[in-house]
Amino acid sequence: MIYEFRGSIPSGWFISSPQDMARWIGIQLGVVEDIPEIFHALIPRSHEGDKSVVRNGAYYAAGWIVDSDLTFIRHAGGNPAFATNLTLFPEEQIGIVLLSNSSSTNVSMIHGIRDILDGNTSQTYRRGSIQITDMIATFSTVIVSILAVLFFILGLNRRKSNKNYPLTKRRVSLVTAWVLLTIIIGVSSLIIPTMFGFGWTFSLVWWFPYSILAARISLPLLSASITWFVYSKRTE
Repeated sequence: MIYEFRGSIPSGWFISSPQDMARWIGIQLGVVEDIPEIFHALIPRSHEGDKSVVRNGAYYAAGWIVDSDLTFIRHAGGNPAFATNLTLFPEEQIGIVLLSNSSSTNVSMIHGIRDILDGNTSQTYRRGSIQITDMIATFSTVIVSILAVLFFILGLNRRKSNKNYPLTKRRVSLVTAWVLLTIIIGVSSLIIPTMFGFGWTFSLVWWFPYSILAARISLPLLSASITWFVYSKRTE
């Protein structure tokens, strides 16, 4: 069975916006007061971590990860298509939310944003794995596409300059090999996701940037152009 997904719905089917998250942060920090009275008492309690269990220097509260020295309270989530991170800094009365359409976004930039707010503007940014994959796939697509166009043009020039002699057995064998290689590259790149039970729709939504699709298309095009280049040499 091939599973197809038309979109990546946030976990729990909960959809929000920057405006909603800004209000949510204000509620958590006690800045927004137009909420039912019961929540004024419950929200501070939800920030109290279970100190009997410590993991990586933090406690677990009611859906929150609380730093052991109470410098920040955070909750992160996501799936392979996006990432979210909401961090509260109670002492500074600051809340920062990061919503990203990439699962590999460096969520530690939350602390970098806080440093910028504190006046430290010298920050570094580390690219995530999906961003690196996107860069490599884009660069590869450009190079492969240029080569495909080049071989096609060279093939046209060959056809114009060569006499139309019959194909030799050697040339037929070589052209046949390139045709088969082109078919293999095209078919294999098309069915690779299905070998793992997924289709390209699912893979592009959950795992791969669209540059991967462009790179997949460019490979058989290059092979087809080389096939044309080999075929176009008709003289011996």
